[in-house]
Amino acid sequence: MLGLIADDLTGAGDASVQFAKRGWRTFVSWGLTTVLNADVIAVTTDCRALSNDAAEKLTADALSALMSSGIDRVFLKIDSTMRGSVPGQVDGVLAAWRTRYPDARAVVCPAYPRMGRTV
Repeated sequence: MLGLIADDLTGAGDASVQFAKRGWRTFVSWGLTTVLNADVIAVTTDCRALSNDAAEKLTADALSALMSSGIDRVFLKIDSTMRGSVPGQVDGVLAAWRTRYPDARAVVCPAYPRMGRTV
């Protein structure tokens, strides 16, 4: 199961719909609830406008909850133009994920090819 964390609801929807289009059973939520029969659980932290410290905590807490629900992969959806608290979000995901995988690394790819933004 994949855990998807986004800094706003639009990002959670935009990212998770791509999985749904390919047949993945997808659930989008403002907060983690009990989810049955999902391949993707998408949550929003609503932290884009927050400080990096606040975003780090919210993102780490969201991932910890997703990990407790059984996810084994994580996707952090950041703003494609790097607006907001991106460093804090990445730090939060790494802090939580490293409790399970101490050598984890992040690949950051802020692209949106349809808008001409590529990496």
